Order: sequence, then C-alpha cells, then structure tokens
Amino acid sequence: MADVDNGQYQLQARTEFPEGTTTATAFSAMVIRKSGGVPIQVNIDSNSASGMKLYIDGTLQDMTVYGNVSSTIIQEDNVLVSRPSASEFKVYYSTGVSATAQVEQGMMSIVFSAPESFKGKTKGLLGVWDGDQTNDFTMYDGTVLSTNSTERQIFDFGRSWQVTATAGDKVSLFHYEGGQGVDTFQDDTFEPTFGDEMDSSADPALLQQARDKCGENQACLYDVLQTGDVAVGEASLHQSSTIQDGSQKTSNYPPSVTGPTVLYAVYQQTLEFSLTAQDRNGDSVSFSVSEPSDLPASVLTASGNTASFSWQVDRAEPFDLRVLVTDAGGASALYWPTVYLCNCENGGGCASSGGTHSSSNNTRFVMQECTCAAGYTGSNCESDIDACAANYEPCYAGVRCNDLPAPANISGYECDSCPSGYTGSGERCTDVDECASGASCAQLCVNFPGSYQCSCDAGYELGEDGSSCNDVDECTPANDCDQVCNNNAGSYSCACNSGFQLDGDRKSCTPTHPCPVGDTGGCDLVRGWCLDNRGGMRPRECACKAGYVLADDMVSCNDKNECQTGENNCNQNCVNTDGSYNCTCETGYQLVDEHTCQDIDECNAGTYNCTGNTVCKNKPGNYSCECAAGLVLTGGKCVDLPDDEKPVSAPTRPASDQDLSNAVTFNCGITLEQYTVSVDDAFSVQLAAMVTEHCAVNAAECGVVTSDGARRRRSTSVTFTVLQVQRPSGYPSANNDSTTALAYYVLLPSGNTSIPGSELLTILQSNVSALEAVLGGDISGIALLVPVEEEPVAASGMNVAVIVVAVVVPLVLLAVVVAVGVHVYKKSKRKKVGISSEDLRMDPVKKERVSTRAWGPLQKGQAAANPNAPPPTWSTQAAAGGTTSSQPVRVPLPPVRAPTFVREPSTLSREESGAVANPAYQSTEDLKSEKEPKASVLQLLPVASSLPAAPADSELYPKPPGTPDC
Repeated sequence: MADVDNGQYQLQARTEFPEGTTTATAFSAMVIRKSGGVPIQVNIDSNSASGMKLYIDGTLQDMTVYGNVSSTIIQEDNVLVSRPSASEFKVYYSTGVSATAQVEQGMMSIVFSAPESFKGKTKGLLGVWDGDQTNDFTMYDGTVLSTNSTERQIFDFGRSWQVTATAGDKVSLFHYEGGQGVDTFQDDTFEPTFGDEMDSSADPALLQQARDKCGENQACLYDVLQTGDVAVGEASLHQSSTIQDGSQKTSNYPPSVTGPTVLYAVYQQTLEFSLTAQDRNGDSVSFSVSEPSDLPASVLTASGNTASFSWQVDRAEPFDLRVLVTDAGGASALYWPTVYLCNCENGGGCASSGGTHSSSNNTRFVMQECTCAAGYTGSNCESDIDACAANYEPCYAGVRCNDLPAPANISGYECDSCPSGYTGSGERCTDVDECASGASCAQLCVNFPGSYQCSCDAGYELGEDGSSCNDVDECTPANDCDQVCNNNAGSYSCACNSGFQLDGDRKSCTPTHPCPVGDTGGCDLVRGWCLDNRGGMRPRECACKAGYVLADDMVSCNDKNECQTGENNCNQNCVNTDGSYNCTCETGYQLVDEHTCQDIDECNAGTYNCTGNTVCKNKPGNYSCECAAGLVLTGGKCVDLPDDEKPVSAPTRPASDQDLSNAVTFNCGITLEQYTVSVDDAFSVQLAAMVTEHCAVNAAECGVVTSDGARRRRSTSVTFTVLQVQRPSGYPSANNDSTTALAYYVLLPSGNTSIPGSELLTILQSNVSALEAVLGGDISGIALLVPVEEEPVAASGMNVAVIVVAVVVPLVLLAVVVAVGVHVYKKSKRKKVGISSEDLRMDPVKKERVSTRAWGPLQKGQAAANPNAPPPTWSTQAAAGGTTSSQPVRVPLPPVRAPTFVREPSTLSREESGAVANPAYQSTEDLKSEKEPKASVLQLLPVASSLPAAPADSELYPKPPGTPDC
C-alpha cells in the first residue's frame, strides 16, 4: 500500500468482501513495519468488543491494555501505540511515520502519515508523494498511468502492487492463521463492479436514498449501491471525516520519553531514576503517575522537561510502574519500564543481569531469582537448608540425621552414632563381628547383623546368662531308650533292665532268655515280650516295650499316654499315639525337628502382607506391620509429618552404665505429643551451646582433655554439638499428670565417655528459664537419673567390737576361724542335689531352674541397735530382702537341679524296676539329711553373737508351688 524510502517503512493492506456484496471489496487488515523492526498488524474481528485483533511480531495481543495514552511496546524501541477510541488503533514511529486503522460497519479505513523529510520517497497504492499528481498512478514496473484513467485501468494499477509469498520488496508482512497463506486472500479472476461502469438501471428508490445520504460523495454512493445498505454509505462518510480530523491531529506528534527501560528494585530499599521528555512541536510537558499504578504522586518531582523518581519499595508482590507524559496539545506518551524486583532474605542477593525477561503486554514485572547465602534456600532464601531432607535422609537406617544451622549448606548434616552392634560414622555403618572380637561365649558364637548369639555344642544348652553352656539331660523328661537312659556330659547312653540285653542299635532291648515258642504265658507279644525266668518263682513273666505299661492282669500291655505323664520332649503341643507320641506346633510356629517348635519369621520368609509405607516386624508366632523409619501412624496411614508434628524416634546409641550414671532427668510441663522432633532438635542445640560455654571454663570438671593429654582448669576451646546430646532408652515418656519425663546425657567430643552428671546437673539448674523457653513448658524435678548411693556407715558399737576382737583374740583363734571357713567351703562343694519327680511336679514344656537364698540382708544398723535381741529367723531375713542398703549376708546352698518326671511307685529297687538311673539325683530323705549351712569368716567378724537361728526344714527347702505333700 505504501513503501517509504525503499523499504525503510512498509504499509500493507488486505481486502475482503464486506457483508452484502461479492462485487466490491473493502480493507479488512493492515500491517506496518520499520526495517529491522517487528510487524504490527490489525485485523477486523467481528467477534471481539473492539471489532479488532492486534498482532505484534505474529503474536496475538490483549487489546484492552492499550488506551488513549501512547505507550511503548516491549518488542521494539522507538515505537508508540495507542487506542484513541474503542474501534481505532494507531502506531507512531519516532521518525514521525504513523498509521491508523479504524473499523466501522465491518470495514476498515486506513490513514498513513509521514513527515516532510520523506517527501519524494514514497510509492505504492497511495501514490508518489512529491507534489506532482501526474505520477501518482505509477505501477510497480514503473509504468505511469494518466490521471484521467478509467477505474478499470486503475484496478490494473492496484494489482501491480499485490504482495507475494516469495522473498522480495513485495513479500507479505502479514501473520496468517493456521491453514492460511497469501493465496487465501488472492483471486486473480475477481473483477469488481466499477463505478464509472455501473448500470444506470439501479433501483431508483435505493439510488434516491443514497443521494439523500451521500450527496455527491462518490465513495458513499458506490458503497450504498454495491451493498444495498445505506448505513454502509453513512460509515464511509464518517470515516472520511475522521481521516480529515486525524490528519490534523497527526501534526501534533506525542512527546517522547527517555529513561531506563529496565529498573532493578530491591525490597525495602529506595528506587531512584530520572526521566527526560522531548516534544517535537516544542510544547511544554507534564509528568504524572499513570493508572493502574497506585504509587503516590510524591514519588515524582518534575522540573521542565525532566522528572526525578524516588520511592522506597514497600511491597514484595508484582506492581506496575507507569509515568504519563502529556504535552500542551493533549498528546501523551507513556513511560512503562520493566521492573526487576529483588526480594532476598538472610543475606541473599539477585544477579545483576536480571535473568530471563518475562514481561508481557499487561505486565512488565519480573521477580528476580535469588542467589542465597550459604545454608539458605527457598524462592526468597527464607528457609534454612534441611540437609537431611536434601540428601534423602543420608544416615544409616535407624540413625538420626541432625541438620546443622546455616551457614552450613547442603552438606551440613551430622549423623548420630551407629546402632548397637555396628561401627562407623553414622552415615555408613558396618556390622561388628563380636565373635571375632572376643565375645564371651563358652562354646560357639554366631554373628548376626548388629548382634551375636552364643550357642552350644550338641548335648549342651545355652545357660540363662546367654553365654554359658549347660549339659542337656537327654534322659528326662523323655528319651529314645527302650528301658534305661544314662545321662553323660554332652551325651547319653542306653542300658537295659535285668533280663534284657542291648541290641545293635544301642537303644533297643530284647529279652536275654525269651519264652519258648508256644509257651508265652499269655503275654502280649505285639506290645511286649515273654521272659523265661528259668527256675524263678514265676517261670513266665511278661514285660512291655517302650511306650507301653503292664496292665493289672500282668500279661497285657496298655498304651502309655506320654502327653499326660509328661514323658515327652514337645516344647508346645503333644498328641498321643499308640506306643508313642507326636509333637505339633501352635499357629505361627513350625517343627524344626521331631520335638522342637520354632517361630516362623514371616518377615524373612516373605509371607507377610504389609502395604503402603509399612514394614514387617516379626513377633513370636506372628508379625505386625509398622511404619517405616521416619514415618508416623496417623489416621490409619503412615505419613511423613513435619518436624513440628513428628514424634521423636527411639535413640539408636545404647547408653553405657557410665552414661546412665551421668544422665540427668527432669519433668517438663508439656505432653508427650508436644515433644516433637523440632522441640528435641531445638533443645539439643541449646543444651550443646550451654555445655560448650560451661566446659570452656570448667574443662577439668567436664573431663575435657587438652592436646597435651593433661586435664587443666584453663579455658579450653571444645565445641559440643547436637550429636553429643543423647537420650537414654525409654525417654521421653509420659507421666500420669500429662507432663513428660525427659533424660539426657552429653558425650565428650571424643565420643568414648560422657561429661560427669554433676556438671550436667549444674548446667541444667543454672539455665532453667532458657530451657523452659525452648521446651515450651515448666521444668521441675531436676535430678540425676541414677541417684548416688551413700556409703553405709557402721554403728560405733560394731566398730568397737571389731577392734576388741582384733586386739584380744590371739592369732591362734584366727587360725581356727580360718579352718572353720575352709570346712564351710568344702561342705558347699558337695555333690549335686536334685528333687525327685515324686517331690515336685512341673510343666513339661518349661525347664525352670529352682534357686533358693538362705536369708536376705540385715536391716541397716539392726545388730548394733539391739545386740542382745534374739537372732532373726530365716523367714524374717528373707522377708527383709531388698529393703536395706547394707551388705547382704548370704550362705551358699547346694544347687537344686531340674526335676525328673513321675514314675509309678514300685516296691522294686531301681535296678529291679527299670527306673531311669540317675546317680546325680538324691532322694528327699537325702536332702533332709543336709546339715545347716555355716556362715563364712567375714560374716562372723561384725557381731559373732548375732547369727540367725538355724532354719527349719520348711524354710531351708521351701516347696515350689504345686509340690505334693510327702
């Protein structure tokens, strides 16, 4: 449509059929571009409120953000755009070139303007602007048509300037929607109705209406006659008038504003810059804050053509900064920079480059990305880096991860000590092979991850202490010998009753002299035998095989119910069978041999059914599904709660006896639910700082060792961290009064021992208020976890008695006393004593060791307070056990072995009856013949006259529950 200065500026237009005709066209779009700039395109859009669509560089824009005030666009400098009215859009270039599109009645009118400097440099449909009208119809190939040319000839002139799809000085600048192109809007066969060739037979009524409305305006008459709509002609008249007014207004070019295109603002700091305005017409200008900016007017201070801006940025959210510059003629321009706001906390900063430009037509604001100081993270550096979470909980399973405060960065975490049975840094833990490290197992040692277990050779069982091995009595309560079982150390052997001999399997017994065939005396030969006594009182005697007992008729053999008699080795359920028995297990257990039921580890076997974030935990006879490490059961689901809601986990470091003696406990007025991970971490940080401060000036008292190995009182720079603050197992725990019991001990940085409890007690008692602030509750009852026991103080009378004995008694008497002690010692070494099955009946499933104590400790100061009082009875002494702090006075008793099981009474001797031979056992009468235990030498020294009276049999040998009277 217009080419200025050989392509420096180009204006192109598009035509389409207006509504109501197919024989004439009207403008439907325009596009203008400066060489090197972006195309700015306006299309008719009947579906929008403005009736227009705006494209800048091929991108659809929001027309509503533009108004009567000229404003810059972000895609190109030195160009202004405005929307003088709802149906009008104007483009200004700083050189004075402008184009205006106005839409009315579905048709577009276009006004193009250029300053005098471009006179003689134009060509195209708008003609050659040089003051010579004779060359206005210059075709693209240079042919010049006469000013008297017909409309048909002028139509050919227009075709010569038609845009093309190929590169060149006529290439199309338009943006096309999907599927469209240059060919979409070109029809080489189209020929319009020319005004000078219009049929004179037009509708007289319509022609009259057109003349009444248009007068002699040929454009108006043509539009009415072509469309049959008088309103279209009226729109043509209005557009002609607007074009004339626009030509006058175009002479008042809006002012230009010079200022920074990008502003870098910092939250809560002052933003300052200057603006300079220039008006082409020399008019005076004014500056004002423009909507939608809500900044106060006081931020601007104007003087002539310049203005200063100063504002302390008081908001961290996006905001608009727009300044309107208006000249005396009413033309205005908008200063609208892009603002980059930096809002970084905790010493963070923003890159000076501002990052990627993210402005759009309705906002020119960029929230800059923060570069955080070490140890902080978040969009505004508002959060301390949780190094534990950032490293996906890097500590070994079950080991607590402690996030270090800033400036520690993503590597700023420390792990607690490895779990018991492991060694390492806490992040990497390896199993300690206790078996290779000298575990105190008597026979065998089996190493497990995190622990070990002692075991025994065949024929032995593990003692109650978990390390010693005791001989297994394979003969009781049941055995696989036919008749007689003899227990040996670590083994056993079988023997036979009189009249029987041992078979080759060394277990079965057969008669030495069986009855002759056909002369069995009525004996049950299936379940027993017939013995030939050869001259005895009973020439034929019946005997039963193992698992059977001889009936009262002395010939039949009845099944023995081993499950009822207890003569079985089942450790759970026993099922009797003919001549034998079978062992079965409870649910959740399985037989590992013929008699032993062992728990099924469903977790190890993979037969569990745990879903979600739960893990399997084995239990005797069963299993349970529990939340995985770090998760908490809430509402029936395992969830990862935030630290301020998550309960603390159990400590992973086992406390030694020394650690427990150095631990301090106290009560806090918060519930157990309120003692969360956040509270525990905050308390540990605070306590570590307090211990560091205290031990810096009390190094010797804290046990801090200096570099030369000496303990000194001078200040020592040793820093305690949260890793040294430890909780004993079982803490925290809930009290009945809705408070929480807490306990802590503090390790030395070496990690091998803890600071003395007295020092920790002093630290806590001196900082109660500060610790209460951290915990959020009152602290009470601060004390050592393990109270210090007072040393027993002997009565003065006792001391005098000892002195007298030491001075008066000759050495010979002392020798006699020693001899008495030796005699007592030998008596204690007597052979083992047992209780027969007739004296004690026990549950066959359990093998319990029975132990007795002669008497308990004396009451503190009892003997000295009343030396003439009668000696206490054994029952009195036993009742006093555990209630005093004096040294216990104990007399050794012979150990009592586990009982055998009941056999039917018999008048025969052991050998004659076939009873289990067990020479290690003694009868009840043997037990009763034991002498009263003697006191040791040390027991005689304090008060020789205060020995207790000899115990009665019922006191010395109390019967366990269920023992029948004999």
